[in-house]
Amino acid sequence: MNQLNAYAEQIFSLAVDFAPRLLLAISVWLLGWWLIERLAGIVNKSMERLKISKDIRPFLRSLVKIGLRVFLIFSVAGIVGIETASFVAVMAALGFAVGLALQGNLSNFASGVLILIFRPFKVGDEVKIKGNWSFVQEIQIFHTVLRKFDKTLIIIPNSVIMNDVIYNHSAAEFRRVTIGLKVPYSENLDNIQQVFLKTVEDMPEVLKTPEPSFWVGDFDTYFMHVNISVFTEHKDFWKMNNVMKIAVLEALKKNGIQVAYPTGVAFGKFGEGRKEKPVLPDVGIDELQLASNR
Repeated sequence: MNQLNAYAEQIFSLAVDFAPRLLLAISVWLLGWWLIERLAGIVNKSMERLKISKDIRPFLRSLVKIGLRVFLIFSVAGIVGIETASFVAVMAALGFAVGLALQGNLSNFASGVLILIFRPFKVGDEVKIKGNWSFVQEIQIFHTVLRKFDKTLIIIPNSVIMNDVIYNHSAAEFRRVTIGLKVPYSENLDNIQQVFLKTVEDMPEVLKTPEPSFWVGDFDTYFMHVNISVFTEHKDFWKMNNVMKIAVLEALKKNGIQVAYPTGVAFGKFGEGRKEKPVLPDVGIDELQLASNR
C-alpha cells in the first residue's frame, strides 16, 4: 500500500511538472499552425503581385507550408522535452541520400522552377532550343514539351534547356521577313527597288513602321545579291513568308527582271523517257555476246 502511494505521488509530481510544458506545447502548436496558414496566404499574394506562373504557385506555397510545419514540429518536441538532435541527424542523412539518388531529377526540378519564375518562354511561343525549331506545348516541373511543325513532340529535360541558348521568336510583337535574290549586273537597281517596294506596300500584313527596306548585299563574280525586308506582326509571319515570295516572283516575271541561276540544266516531264539511242561500245561480236551472257 505504501508502495502504491509512493508511485501515485511520483506520477502526480511528474504530471504537475509536465503539465505547464504540455500546455505551452499545445499553445505553440495551435498558434504556429495558424501563423503558417497566414504566411502561406501572404506568400501566395506576393507571387500574384510578382506575376509568377500559376503552374508553380501551388507548389511553392506547399513547399513553404511543409518547411514551416517541420520546423514547428521540432519546436514543439523541444518544448515537451523530447530530444530532437537524433531526429535532425536522421533527417539530414536521409535528405543527403535522397539528394544523391535524385541528383539529375533535382537539377531538372530546379531548372523547371527557374523557367516558371523567370519565363524565358511560355506555352505557345515559337522557339529554337537545341537546334529544334518548334512551339512550346507544355512546361512541366521536370521537362518541357515542344511541338515541331510536323506535329512531332520533343520532350527535353529542363536542365538541358537552361544550359543551352534559347531563341524565342515570339518575344517581340513583330518580326522581319527578308527575301534575297541574285540578279545580273546588267539589271537596273533603281528599277528593282521600285518593283520590290511597290509589290509589298499594298499588302495589308506589312507594317508601315518600320518601313520596308531594300539593300544590296555581296557582289559575286557573275551577279549581285539584293534583299528586301518588311516587318509584320508575329501572328502573320509565316503567312507573309509565303505570300511575299509568290508576289515578288510574279512581279519579277511581269517586269522582265532577270534572276541569276545555274545554266546547263535539262528540264523534262515526269514519265518522259530519253529519245536518244544508246551508244554501243566499239567491240567485236564475240565480246558483245560474252557481255550479254553475263
